[in-house]
Amino acid sequence: MLLDKIAELNDIEFSDKPCSSALIKKISKVVNCSVGEQLVEYLSRFGFCSFEYVELYGANERQKLNSDMVLKTLELHEYHPNTQAYLLLEDQGDGDYLLIDGKDKIYSYIPTLNKEIIDMRQDLRTYILERYQVAHQSL
Repeated sequence: MLLDKIAELNDIEFSDKPCSSALIKKISKVVNCSVGEQLVEYLSRFGFCSFEYVELYGANERQKLNSDMVLKTLELHEYHPNTQAYLLLEDQGDGDYLLIDGKDKIYSYIPTLNKEIIDMRQDLRTYILERYQVAHQSL
């Protein structure tokens, strides 16, 4: 599986009730976005991930459609229509967002910078592993 290496990381927290395939389909429909293979695997296996000061959005069977990923994505779509094709993966604070598309590509979106969506040239797996390394190096 693509995310096996992530499951082996130290100090990583994730849901004990990750998403079912039915919930992932509902999420995709509600936010009107495609969900890529890696994101499906991430949601099915972890639900969400957090480590150190980092919280990557997700969903789980307890919160269902009330998860941060769903609610914050809908809010982002409402206030920033140019983000309609993306799910919100991380809010880095100060209006800096990390988005994911239906092909599992990661994008940076900082509305105060011309509302430009910038391709980070990373897929979900690579982004999580690199974000984990940076978070642990900064301590």
